[in-house]
Amino acid sequence: MRVALVGQTYLPSTNGPAVFTTNLAEALAACGHEVLAVIPAPDGRPGSERRHGVELRALPAIVSKRAGVAVTAFPNRRVGRLLDAFAPDVVHIQDHYPTSRAVLAESRRRGLAVVGTNHFIPGNMALQLPLPRMAHGAVEAVLWWTVRAVFGRLDLATAPSETAARLLRERIPDLDVRAISCGVDVGRFRPRTAEERRALRARLDLPENGVVVLYVGRLDRDKNLELLLEALTRAPDVDRLMVAGKGLHMQALIQRARRLGLAERVRAGALPELVTTGTHGALFDPRDAADAGAALQGLATARERWGKLGRAARIRAEEHRLERTRERFEALYAEAAAGTRTLITELS
Repeated sequence: MRVALVGQTYLPSTNGPAVFTTNLAEALAACGHEVLAVIPAPDGRPGSERRHGVELRALPAIVSKRAGVAVTAFPNRRVGRLLDAFAPDVVHIQDHYPTSRAVLAESRRRGLAVVGTNHFIPGNMALQLPLPRMAHGAVEAVLWWTVRAVFGRLDLATAPSETAARLLRERIPDLDVRAISCGVDVGRFRPRTAEERRALRARLDLPENGVVVLYVGRLDRDKNLELLLEALTRAPDVDRLMVAGKGLHMQALIQRARRLGLAERVRAGALPELVTTGTHGALFDPRDAADAGAALQGLATARERWGKLGRAARIRAEEHRLERTRERFEALYAEAAAGTRTLITELS
């Protein structure tokens, strides 16, 4: 099968859509599929290369270094030539931004099957904007309109979780939306040996036997990390909070940690679908720092349960292994392509 993956980012960018697109593209290529990945050039300059079996094409773009965004300008003719040369069986867009929008338009002109994965939650984006809270609803509505303008024209769509899929179905009722995990590299992210853990703690200057809580992700307002900092003040048995990530909200979080007297306990460096309290970890009310603190404290003082919780979490992670994600998208592509061929036959 010939698959064109189109989005805003690709590795070495480390945001979620970039990691997902790269992992999927390389997994498909490793199984013998012909794969083309198209993105706006991160530095603005067009280019092409073959990386791990994937043909990667970077389109000329206008780059905002401050926002860390590259945007293609009038890309239709260029992406049209790419589609004609590659002749994909199916096109898979990752967002509703200009490059994906242009690829969708040119694909429709050529009668190609187009599916999309939505990684964008307008409610989260509204939180990032310096606007009064009363304006968030109106902004969210406008942002959903931009999503509908693209995703409402797809053959099929996916979202990384059932929660995200439900949100998309609510906004675009006629769209067939499937929940397909972004996938986990269970070979890379695996339980470490006791010796490896000790070496890592020594390298990061962490207490050898202390309780360390790790957060990995963007440091932006929608992640609600202020609540996690507040919760830490209510969990005295947690020795350190490790924060691995970057984002626009990083400096504000550092200042908040200092004001809370947590500077020595924080360093920079869950959905209910994934976690069942008492089986894989603990859930808490995301609006309640006391509830979050109680959950942290409960886990910190239950060392005898860590092994069992970890083993159950590993089993859950195995359900989201990359191979399963790749297989589900292969089936989705075949379904979309077959549907498009049937429609073309009927129209002719």
